[in-house]
Amino acid sequence: MRWEVNGKPQSGNISDYKPANGDIIALALLPKGDKIGEPPSASELAAPSDLNPTGATPSAPTDTTPLTAVPGEPAPTTPVPGDTTATSAP
Repeated sequence: MRWEVNGKPQSGNISDYKPANGDIIALALLPKGDKIGEPPSASELAAPSDLNPTGATPSAPTDTTPLTAVPGEPAPTTPVPGDTTATSAP
């Protein structure tokens, strides 16, 4: 197993590493000499400047999917943020 942080090869026990905001950590089971590269999800990560001091993104993504009742089950009662069509069951 090999690992990199921000594209730089690392050595030692990965459990001893203390990640910083914005670090991209890649683990790989590849032969020596093969390039690890960035994880496929790296482009979806927030940039360090997009993070607040706690490491959380400033706001949660808004899901605008409307609530839908499932046949044979009670109607959904928790509105989805941004959904103006959802209503509570009586």
